[in-house]
Amino acid sequence: MKLRTIEKYLSQHSELKRFPDLPRLRPLLGAVDHILCIPFYDETPDALARFTELPAPGHLLQIWIINAPDTAEAGALARTRELLRFALDLAVAEALVDGLYVGASQQQQPLLIVDQCSLSRLLPARQGVGLARKIALDLALLVSYEQYLEGRVPVEWLHTTDADAQLSPDYFAVAAPVKDEVGLIYPMQHLPEPGLEQAQRLYDFRFAYYVAMLKWAGSPYAFWALGSSLAVRPEAYAAVRGMPTRAAGEDFYLLNKLAKLGRLRQLSAPVIEVAARSS
Repeated sequence: MKLRTIEKYLSQHSELKRFPDLPRLRPLLGAVDHILCIPFYDETPDALARFTELPAPGHLLQIWIINAPDTAEAGALARTRELLRFALDLAVAEALVDGLYVGASQQQQPLLIVDQCSLSRLLPARQGVGLARKIALDLALLVSYEQYLEGRVPVEWLHTTDADAQLSPDYFAVAAPVKDEVGLIYPMQHLPEPGLEQAQRLYDFRFAYYVAMLKWAGSPYAFWALGSSLAVRPEAYAAVRGMPTRAAGEDFYLLNKLAKLGRLRQLSAPVIEVAARSS
């Protein structure tokens, strides 16, 4: 692990300043083998419950960032704040510092819950989900870094997905990274709502055609870019100064920066199933 790169990122470029007087996290969480970061906005409690039952080999830390933009419609904001209350009750969570809570899943695995939907903690709309992912991944990087400093094996991959993704039981069973690998791209499949099947096929064909033509042209950027299906090496994440803070396309720009550092491994399995919505 490149300590200087990670230390510089955490001190100068991370979002950890949002949590003054943050205690050391690793002793509160136990040993961690895998970390999964998930943003939630205007979702139902069912989405949370599904992730609390997620199996994983070893010890899994999930980081839920329950967020809303400062332009959120009143109904969506109210539903998101209700989701936060549900999450805190579900995880029997306790406050660490303002806006950050620690609890446990139904599998008795640790959970960090981040409040970015309260009045004083809304996210700028222009930064949206990119900033939400960055906050969660910065906390994940800190946990991995603290674990390394204790002489433990650091977390190999920082995973990020979305609330509408269905992860398979072998989601974390990927081979250890080789020297030049900086990221993972999981295969994915959309599950369209009734009546949207044809529209979804056209949408997926557009993505597949785009990637296929880049590959045909010999481009090093011939890959899918979806925030539901990414994982990044901790040191690579720090080297590119984290997740771009954009309301859309943050996954695309992160992968483009990572591709300049090393190899992105495109997996053939396991497949992530993503709910396809009219939006």
